[in-house]
Order: sequence, then structure tokens, then C-alpha cells
Amino acid sequence: MIATDISEDNQENPDCLFETSEALLRSEIGFWKDMIDSDKPAYAPATIERMEQALALAELRLTELLGKYQQKRRKNEPAPGNVYFIGRHC
Repeated sequence: MIATDISEDNQENPDCLFETSEALLRSEIGFWKDMIDSDKPAYAPATIERMEQALALAELRLTELLGKYQQKRRKNEPAPGNVYFIGRHC
């Protein structure tokens, strides 16, 4: 299973986690698209339907991952009008 949790519990390197999860989900999406577009007559209709469900699930998970990441980035961005310090501060 692909880690898609970018929560407070997972703070080691959320950007790296995001990039890895995004790449894995995009690979999974590409895999299912290739499978669906390949020799369809070789698969039973139920098999094709399951592949399409797996594709839809991977696309949904990617959409959710991107949404979580964008929310987290917006949360960490300073609001306009804040005072910015150059250098180290506590």
C-alpha cells in the first residue's frame, strides 16, 4: 500500500513522502491505463470492469493526496502582512 498520509504524525520529510507517493500513484495509474488499453478481447468483461475500478481508485487517491499537500502548504505559508526576519530567529 502506498503511504498517502501527510499529517502531523509524518513530519520526517513530507515533501519527499509526497513526491514518492505521487510518483507511485502516477505509475499505478499508467499501469492500469496500459492494461485497459491493451488487448481487451483477451480479458473477460468483469476483469476489465475491475481494472477500471482500480484505475478510478488510484486517480481518486492521487487527487486526495494533491489536495492534502496543497492544504498543508497553504497552512505553512505566512499570511500577507507578516513580519519576516532574515537570518536565524527563535
